[in-house]
Amino acid sequence: MSDKKNVLGWEGALSELIFEVEATVGEFCLIPAHCNYVGLRERIIGELHEKCKVRIREITLRPLETSLHRTISEGIGSDAPDAVMIKGLESTPHLDQILTASNQIREEFRKSFPFPLILWVNDHVLRRLSIIGPDLKSWAGIPIYFEPSDNEILDALERTVCVLFDESESSSETLNIPDLSNPPELKLKH
Repeated sequence: MSDKKNVLGWEGALSELIFEVEATVGEFCLIPAHCNYVGLRERIIGELHEKCKVRIREITLRPLETSLHRTISEGIGSDAPDAVMIKGLESTPHLDQILTASNQIREEFRKSFPFPLILWVNDHVLRRLSIIGPDLKSWAGIPIYFEPSDNEILDALERTVCVLFDESESSSETLNIPDLSNPPELKLKH
């Protein structure tokens, strides 16, 4: 991805996100926050609420929702927050419809929402936004990328393997894992 803005790890990306949110309070600013891992995203959101000096309203897009603008309007009601964060685009079956409609009424976002709008996206949502909502995406800054460290990936893999082994021990099924203590002899052709 040629437009990656952050290579400092997710802690550095979090600092960048906090800066952008705090610097744009009172004006519409579309901030794409990119994360492919829901668990990591939730951890980052927790730290964002803890460290950011402004009040951020979290809105989760319902799976059957078809309008991002309406979802935000209903989510904020009459009490305008300092910033809004949208989650759930990756889970909606209506992503293309939401992005198309949002692209067509992008000026309404600027008129209606005088605050930074953090849009959580994954690879798929970001690709669809580029294709279906290019005008809306043009208003956004370069996405801020949140990626787990190598240690976080290894820890997650280890936890997953432990869960799989625990499940296999408690079930009647057995895993077919080859005996690696006595590997088969490799025969090379000359």
